[in-house]
Amino acid sequence: MARKQPEITKDQGQLFTGVPTTQEGSGGNFHTWEEIESNPALNSPYLEGDVVYPAVDVESRAHHLHGALIAIGKANQREGFGLASRIEPHASEIRGRYKKGTDARVRHATSNVESFMQDAKREFWSATGFAALRASGLVPKDELDARAAQMWRDFSRRFAGPPHRPGRDRYKANLKKQITKQKRLKRVTS
Repeated sequence: MARKQPEITKDQGQLFTGVPTTQEGSGGNFHTWEEIESNPALNSPYLEGDVVYPAVDVESRAHHLHGALIAIGKANQREGFGLASRIEPHASEIRGRYKKGTDARVRHATSNVESFMQDAKREFWSATGFAALRASGLVPKDELDARAAQMWRDFSRRFAGPPHRPGRDRYKANLKKQITKQKRLKRVTS
């Protein structure tokens, strides 16, 4: 049996409307947070009843995602240093620079890879907001953990590793723009 589609009448108002007194709200251009995050220049009107700023702290989320991307980049650098120390012509350059201390430098650098990846996971976890959901008890812990693990796999598959550096750098730049925009927005609405 087919599901009945909701009926929308001509005089029915919109479910979400922008605040008409703001330049952003009067334009009628509504975008999802994913669209705004990838292009911070898009309009992001407030929703009625949400006059300060969204319930999700976009600035804090952007800070945490930025931190996760930084940590992934550092892990990639350390891992790449270990590989480069065994491949010519880089190996000769590295040995020439660090001399007898080369092996210790390489061991120390590569031992930090896992530490940086743990930092990235912590930052990513903070960005998801799952810690607050877990504390609320509204969603079962196992369900949250499974969802977070899947989101982390998707995120790291997209941004970890040397071939993903350009995308990671673009995303970091967009996050910095989003942070700046959110700070400005909070100042204006305070």
